Amino acid sequence: MPFKFALSLLCLLLITANTFAKDKASEDWLTQSSEVIHSKANTSSHIFSQLDIPESQIPDPSSLNYEHPKPITVNKPVFKKTVFKKQPLAKSLPLDSNQALKGGSTKNTITLVLVDKSKRRMYLLSGKEVIREYRIALGDEPKGHKQVEGDNRTPEGRYILEYVTEDSSFYRSVHINYPNYSDTQEAKKRGEFAGGDIKIHGLKNGESRSPLFIQSFDWTNGCIAITNEQLDDFINLVEMGTPIYIEW
Repeated sequence: MPFKFALSLLCLLLITANTFAKDKASEDWLTQSSEVIHSKANTSSHIFSQLDIPESQIPDPSSLNYEHPKPITVNKPVFKKTVFKKQPLAKSLPLDSNQALKGGSTKNTITLVLVDKSKRRMYLLSGKEVIREYRIALGDEPKGHKQVEGDNRTPEGRYILEYVTEDSSFYRSVHINYPNYSDTQEAKKRGEFAGGDIKIHGLKNGESRSPLFIQSFDWTNGCIAITNEQLDDFINLVEMGTPIYIEW
């Protein structure tokens, strides 16, 4: 009996000691947790104090709006299409005289050769200024654009003066770059040949009649004819590569 009592007392003491130890450990854990919390709080306060932000102005996280921002409507700029009115080439010039011609000679002023078939006139232009005016002769069918070989018409539109020929059936001649690509393609569509060899030339070799008489009527096959004296003046003033515009 005394042995059993002593054993029971020993068990009671062991249980009490174990319970005390657990309470002590819990108390220590609570103490450490409290110290950590206070340490973090002090750190946060220190950070905000470094940023000069009063704690009263620190927003409450529960009051923040975390919704997605609403899309902003952006008005696209409206670009107005600029419409350019087309004008006849003769009215859209003058061209810049420095654009196509060489300097340092008498050939540095003519920027355009303009042919008015209806008036039988050819003008040498320097900008807006008319430097020369020549009376011209054309073919038997002067009106309208040249379509096919042998129609005796002078082409209409913008072309280029290419080169001077000294040896031909005429006194001298200046070649025009007809037909161009567009002329050739249009003739192909019709199943025809556009023709060619269009020139500004003088009188026929061996012509004995008065130039004034010869130039009083149309006598070419579609070329542009001026007198021999006028042609010499023309070649002296106009650089090859100068544009020529022919119109009715």
